[in-house]
Amino acid sequence: MFGLEQAMGLRKKKEEAPIVVAAPTEPTDIDEEGIHIPVDEATRVFAPPQPPADPFPPRRPRKRR
Repeated sequence: MFGLEQAMGLRKKKEEAPIVVAAPTEPTDIDEEGIHIPVDEATRVFAPPQPPADPFPPRRPRKRR
């Protein structure tokens, strides 16, 4: 019955309210700056930014039949 309700569109879709969260600072660009994560007062973790991906990776040649 649930499948028929979905197929025929008998059920009303739930509307979800947008969620807005205030941030104390501007967001950082992790693609350029990396990520700094403070664990405690003496320990910090840093993940450097990754090199950009090749937009056109090389293709494997197709086999001819």
